[in-house]
Amino acid sequence: SWALTSYLFERFPRQYVQYVKVLNENAATASATPDVRMKYFTRTFGATGRIEGGLRSYVSKLAQ
Repeated sequence: SWALTSYLFERFPRQYVQYVKVLNENAATASATPDVRMKYFTRTFGATGRIEGGLRSYVSKLAQ
């Protein structure tokens, strides 16, 4: 999770901050189900496949 958080914050800083705000606002409500959080994520960052490719590249570069 640290790698994903680091990648999202470096690559999409504004979107990441907005995403965390939305999660925080909805954390105490019943609307914060895993499905709802996934919808927030894809609405904010796009398809998970797109993020996965970038994340793999990011982690690979960290390992060098």
